[in-house]
Amino acid sequence: MGFVYWRSDNKPVRLYEEPQDRPGDMREGDKLKFFWAFAVWSYREGKVQVLEITQSTIIEQIKGLIFNADWGDPKDYDFTVTKRGEKLDTEYTVQPSPQKPLTAAQMKAYREARVNLEALFSGGDPFGDSVKPAEDVELVVEARPSEEEMPL
Repeated sequence: MGFVYWRSDNKPVRLYEEPQDRPGDMREGDKLKFFWAFAVWSYREGKVQVLEITQSTIIEQIKGLIFNADWGDPKDYDFTVTKRGEKLDTEYTVQPSPQKPLTAAQMKAYREARVNLEALFSGGDPFGDSVKPAEDVELVVEARPSEEEMPL
């Protein structure tokens, strides 16, 4: 978790803590956004990816699932994020799916993936060379995408 903004050269800057003042290199007209980032299994791509969420409506819906005794920790189930509309009329919904075990191929891919989410904060590649073994990283599995699903 952290905060992200975009520089005028269209590169993201991620921070652990919210700055007191507006960063001087922030793109004109933009604002600082809170984000979550985590490793997921993408059914669309068939591989482990990093999902970054800045939309507060998505975060709030996932938090609602986390605090719901019937769902709990999203590591235990898939979810699908659906986007409807455009620009100011955009709405997101999060739909959980019943728990099912990962396949052997998914587990193998996850074990071989080396994900370092800390690299996001230094502008590095979370799949780069200096990463933690996969066993040290939590995996969240996202549901099979629908046609209207939010792109990853």
